[in-house]
Amino acid sequence: MSRDLSRAERVHAVARGLRADLRSTDEPFRIEVVELGDLRSHFDIQRAAAAAAGYSVPEPLSTAISVRHGCSGLTLVFLTEGEFATQLVDNLEQLQDMVAEITTDQWPPCPRHNHPLEPVPHGMLVSWVCPCTPEIFTELGGLAELDAQ
Repeated sequence: MSRDLSRAERVHAVARGLRADLRSTDEPFRIEVVELGDLRSHFDIQRAAAAAAGYSVPEPLSTAISVRHGCSGLTLVFLTEGEFATQLVDNLEQLQDMVAEITTDQWPPCPRHNHPLEPVPHGMLVSWVCPCTPEIFTELGGLAELDAQ
């Protein structure tokens, strides 16, 4: 990429990558970039509790990613401070759990082994990597191309 993306632009790039990658599940996931809106009060309560315990929690971004499948859903939230790619890895690990509950499959599957690939910070976003060999198979958004090989 020719320039550094803002956090808001990265959220949109992640949503595009997730739309592409979740197609590999053949399930009707709905991915949208949403305004945090009403959820902000939930985070304010958590931030206040953390502050009372002596911790500092940064503000969440005003946009998040909503992932829905039927009655199941997950909101991927990113903070205004800290490593974006690390926050993305944490969010993707939660998403992997959600996909496994819905499909009963490990997602995304490692092409070489019987386990899922792991999201690992790579550049401004993440790549899908084999946890055994540290082989990078594809960047976020590239699973369809990997499946086609």
